[in-house]
Amino acid sequence: MNQHVKELISMVRSEDAEISQSAADEIVRLNLKEAIPEVTKLLCDDEGQVRESAIRILVKLESSKPARLRHSGGSIQAIAKLVNDSDDDVRVAAILALGRLGAQETIMKIMKLLKNRNVKIRSSAVFVLGELNCTKSIPDIIKLLSDEDEWVRGAAVLALGKLGAKTCIPHIVKLMKDENNWVRANTLYALSNLCASDLIPDILKLTADNNRYVRGAAAIALVEMGLKERVTKELQTDIKAVADITWRRHESKRAQSALCILGQKYGMP
Repeated sequence: MNQHVKELISMVRSEDAEISQSAADEIVRLNLKEAIPEVTKLLCDDEGQVRESAIRILVKLESSKPARLRHSGGSIQAIAKLVNDSDDDVRVAAILALGRLGAQETIMKIMKLLKNRNVKIRSSAVFVLGELNCTKSIPDIIKLLSDEDEWVRGAAVLALGKLGAKTCIPHIVKLMKDENNWVRANTLYALSNLCASDLIPDILKLTADNNRYVRGAAAIALVEMGLKERVTKELQTDIKAVADITWRRHESKRAQSALCILGQKYGMP
């Protein structure tokens, strides 16, 4: 490991968050795979911020490898240990990282987190199980559709859509009337994933929802289900609003794809 890499690793441990983030970004930008062993050691650092930074660096570096090589260096195993970290932010980062890295070997560990008291932990776990295509978790995820927290309900319905759980549609459809906007929107995305054509009349009703993001989700679902002619100019504006939520990549990408199908150039006047 050269001196420059050593200096960057040291900077990641800085108490100055800006310096630490800058160093982490530089390691990723340069794709310094030779830094992986030292970054992995940072997963044991006393500071939660450093452990979290190490997780994010490793996700980027390991993701750039061919899938068959991601499990050979011990990074995934080291990250998996942090799902039980004392710092909740570190735990969430570790759970999401396992999903990004396709860590199928950690599924049982993640499934145990579905009953965790912490909302962030439950919602992250259910999201990742959907990412990992864990169909055996479907019965447990169904239970979370009635969770007291809207983030958990929203993550659960989205996961069932990703898992292709068509037999769950009777459970999923109930959330079209959920009090939370995000849950209703995710329900529409799930129904689109499940090709629930019988529910198109109900989806059309939500194009008149009082929330623009729900209306946008309904319009996106119509486009994805081959009914772009039902999407008005007003609804296209709602889809653009969804596309602008860049911090929610899932919705934004679907919105941009829908706009493309509609012949709209996203970002253009």
